[in-house]
Amino acid sequence: MDLSGPGMEFLELREFYTREVKPEGPLDGFDEYKQLKAARDPTGTSVFPGLSRILDDLAARKAAGVWNPGYEIGLARYLKTRTWLAPVQARASPPSEATPTEFQRQQQDRRNMMRMAKEFRERERAAKQQAQGVQHGQRAATATPPAALD
Repeated sequence: MDLSGPGMEFLELREFYTREVKPEGPLDGFDEYKQLKAARDPTGTSVFPGLSRILDDLAARKAAGVWNPGYEIGLARYLKTRTWLAPVQARASPPSEATPTEFQRQQQDRRNMMRMAKEFRERERAAKQQAQGVQHGQRAATATPPAALD
């Protein structure tokens, strides 16, 4: 019996990883799997947590959105770094349009201030032009006597 090839446990892990996390080659992660299965802690106990523990961890990480789509780690790295030992923490969600970032709020405030300043200048200019027009009309009326127009 050849024990160097992948057994049913690895094949199940590989199939699950390909289906649920990231498609890879049929033997990707096999060397790391063998090393992990052979590794022992100081008490002589295997460090391999068991297939169900790994599958549960992978499912929890997928549900939490730990990895950005297209940037998932490979099975080899997952096994080598013993990722299942780290707590499952969801990645930060990108800010939605409903909740702008601080920088976006500051930009919007600046735009609002600039728009208000522009509107104020335009109103001042219009008022000044209107005042000049009224003054010009009054001067013209006083400069030319009505009798001269006959």
